[in-house]
Amino acid sequence: WTGTYDLPSWYSPGRYTFMVRAVNEDGMHGQVVKLPFVLQPNWYDTAWFQVGALLGLLALGGLVQSVRTRAVARQNRRLAQEVSQRKAVEAALRDREARYRRVFEAATSAFLLTNRSGEVVDANPAAYELFAYSPDALLGRSRRELFRRLDSAVSGTVGESAQELATCVREDGSCFHGKVATERYSESQWLITVV
Repeated sequence: WTGTYDLPSWYSPGRYTFMVRAVNEDGMHGQVVKLPFVLQPNWYDTAWFQVGALLGLLALGGLVQSVRTRAVARQNRRLAQEVSQRKAVEAALRDREARYRRVFEAATSAFLLTNRSGEVVDANPAAYELFAYSPDALLGRSRRELFRRLDSAVSGTVGESAQELATCVREDGSCFHGKVATERYSESQWLITVV
């Protein structure tokens, strides 16, 4: 007899012995012939493949982690640079504001900063002295209360200005004449200078 025979799938890889005994037509039995053989495992069941697959997965995980770590580090550097730049800009802005505040406070001309509705939101010491108001009393006053005749209405673009002579009113009701310059300081504020 010759041919092939497929072993059932439940045979596990290993060493086996195939034993055959021939029987003739008369019922006579021959000797048992032993044929040893090795049943090889499937390629994906081999130890080298499993170790290689495990090492490959570990390498892939390490590569993904490395790429992610580099991306996070790059993003952290970018954010640190933005924070550093923002802090530098804020420090420069604070310095500039402090410098302008010192000029504003030390000026001998009266400066009044008003909002869109004409109420005083800030004033320098010269304004408090010239109008004879305490700081609490001057803040919130309207332009109409402080100036009897102020015809200029600056409402255009930022930086637009107008000058005129006006009658200014102190807290006690007494009046004085002054040269008044009105300038649109920002989108919602006007700077009034009285000399």
